Amino acid sequence: MRTLILVAAAAGVIAAFRTIGDTFLVVFVGIFLALVFEYPVRFVMTKTRLSRGLAATVTVIGSAIVVVALLLVLLVPLAASARDVGNLRRSLASVLRRDRRSAGCRCGSASRRSSRGGRSVSSSSR
Repeated sequence: MRTLILVAAAAGVIAAFRTIGDTFLVVFVGIFLALVFEYPVRFVMTKTRLSRGLAATVTVIGSAIVVVALLLVLLVPLAASARDVGNLRRSLASVLRRDRRSAGCRCGSASRRSSRGGRSVSSSSR
């Protein structure tokens, strides 16, 4: 009976965690950000003599501006690289198609030869 109660309690706890999992994520992200921003907020408070709330606001908004500026600076080369990869993929595909047509190779001939070789090796090893 005690084992049954223990299993039921464990199932209840697991169900509760699954139900409020999103809330845990928000809470843990909030705690993490509070710990990360603790020292920058103290630094802003000592240098500017602002209150803690105003210093936290300035720190968070300043960090957001820095992150957005960094993303904007890195977005242009990233987009250009993605465009180049797409162009390279298309040109490579056309070259491979052209080479395959000009060589006159039949699709699957190599796989048929390898499967025949595999069958002959397996039959000789019996």
